[in-house]
Parts: sequence; structure tokens; C-alpha cells
Amino acid sequence: MLFCNKDISAQTPLRQHVIDKIASLKSSGVDTIINYHPYCVGCVFMAVDTTKCNSYDREYLIWKKGGQGFVQLFDVCYQYLPEHGAKSFIEILTKNLATIIKEDLKPVQFKEVINGKVQLLTSWLDHSDHRDFVFYVAGKIIKKPVDKYYLDARWEGDYFRSIDDKRTTSPPGKSININYASNQKTYLKKLIDLAEQEIEKITFKKSP
Repeated sequence: MLFCNKDISAQTPLRQHVIDKIASLKSSGVDTIINYHPYCVGCVFMAVDTTKCNSYDREYLIWKKGGQGFVQLFDVCYQYLPEHGAKSFIEILTKNLATIIKEDLKPVQFKEVINGKVQLLTSWLDHSDHRDFVFYVAGKIIKKPVDKYYLDARWEGDYFRSIDDKRTTSPPGKSININYASNQKTYLKKLIDLAEQEIEKITFKKSP
């Protein structure tokens, strides 16, 4: 079992490996690079197989070269070869870059009546899933850190979305997150869905 309290500012060997690869891609003329970093703050991880290397700290680089998309995984266990992929991800990013630059997810907020007055309350979590992006596009560096709590919380006390929960209205006594619907419509949400459903599902071959 591993308790992880992620410090994303730490300059680890893994982080340096990613930075070196970005520099190499830039020097070869690649002008569209995405650093995708999924991680969890305050999570407890269970090792599935303790006889093998288990890496919960991982990053991905996504880039376009010669009209093709590539993805490479980085973790502390092995070195991996780039794989073809991320076509839809890159298309959404390049076609909607101007909008994505301006986008930010809104925090989880509720309207409640307190002492006869309607007040706006903001909810925060000190532990949750994060999906951070850094876009290196057309000479620009755009950082978009995302706390998935902003996407998952539909109503008061709804900390993590359940696939089996089909309710569209809040349970009795629970206030609606007024920013849930607008956050769901963002391109950042689309990029996260593609990253989780496509990029993280790629089978990466180990480098010889």
C-alpha cells in the first residue's frame, strides 16, 4: 500500500526525463506538444502485484509530426517507445486552441438560504484526482491544471461521480452545483475524456 501526497513542483528524475524529451522534440521541429499528467492528491494506492514494479507517478507526452499523432508514456519503472495515436485529441486542441487558452473550470458552488438570505457557497477538497495539461503550441506554453472535483460534483456532498448513478436531479436536501453544467461543456472536459479513454488505454512497448 502506498500513500501519495503529490508534490508536482518536485524536480524528480521522471520529471527531468519528460523535460529532456520535450527539448528533443522542439529541436527536431515539432511545434505541437502536450504534457498530460494524471495524478491524485491524498490517495491510498494498492499494489496489484507486489512482485512487479508499480508506478503511480506517470506522465504522457503527445505530439504531432508529419501529420501523425504520437504518444509516449513516462514512469519510474521502464522506458517506453512512442506509439501512434491521439488523433482526435490533437484535432480538438488545434481547432479550438484560442477557446481552450481562455477556458477555466469554475469551482463547485451552491446557492443556499442562510438567515433568510441567498448566499453563494464554494466547496473545496484537499484531496482529489487531478488531470494537468501543459500545451506547447506555436511557440506558446499554456498551463491548464484541472481538479476533477470541479467536473464530478453535481450537487452538495457528491465528491466522486459514480458510473452507476443515473440521477439527473439532486437528492432531497442537497443543493445543485451551479457550475456543473457549464464545466461539462468545456473543451477541457472533452480533452480529459479523450485522455482517459484513449491515451491511457494505449499499450506501450518497452524500449529495448
